Amino acid sequence: MRVYTIMSKNARAFRTTVGMSLERFDFLVRDVEKAYPEAERKRLDRPGRRRYTGVSKFVIEI
Repeated sequence: MRVYTIMSKNARAFRTTVGMSLERFDFLVRDVEKAYPEAERKRLDRPGRRRYTGVSKFVIEI
């Protein structure tokens, strides 16, 4: 989030780089943070999965 911290200080540069306003981006991030845990659980618990949940050490932290 270091880039976010730097870019959020200049709203015009943020909009040019990201393609949306800082307020809209923050709103989108809040929605994703709410929906992500359930989506990740569904992804890991899907039928036909070859590996057991927790076998890999790869974890995406939000």
